[in-house]
Amino acid sequence: MRKYGPESNPEEWLKFMSIFEIYEQMGVLAKHGSVGMHLIYDLMAGYPIRLWDKYEDIIDGLRIEWEDPPKGMFMEYFEDLVYVLRDIRADDIRDLDNRLMRRRIQREKLGRTIPDYS
Repeated sequence: MRKYGPESNPEEWLKFMSIFEIYEQMGVLAKHGSVGMHLIYDLMAGYPIRLWDKYEDIIDGLRIEWEDPPKGMFMEYFEDLVYVLRDIRADDIRDLDNRLMRRRIQREKLGRTIPDYS
C-alpha cells in the first residue's frame, strides 16, 4: 500500500482497481448466469487465478482496514470466480491428454507432427 496505494500512487492504484473491477464484474455476471464460467475460463485461462493468488493478502487487508461490518464483501465475486475457475482448470488439465491425442491425429492427417511436450 505504501508503494501503490491510493494516497501514495493514485495512478497505479487506478490501474490496479481497474483490473480487479473487471474480474469482480465477471464474477457478478457469472453469479447471475449471464455468462458461463467455462467461457470465462476459456477466455482468461489461469490469469484471474494467478492475480488472485498474488494479491489475496492485500485484498484481505483492505477488507479489514476499509470495510464497515460485515467485512469480506470487497472483491467477493472475484474471489468466488477464482474458486470456480480452479475447479474448471483441474478438469481441463485432466482432459489435456485427450486433446493432445485429437491434435496429434489431426496433424498426422496433414502430414505434420505434434511435439513431445513432456
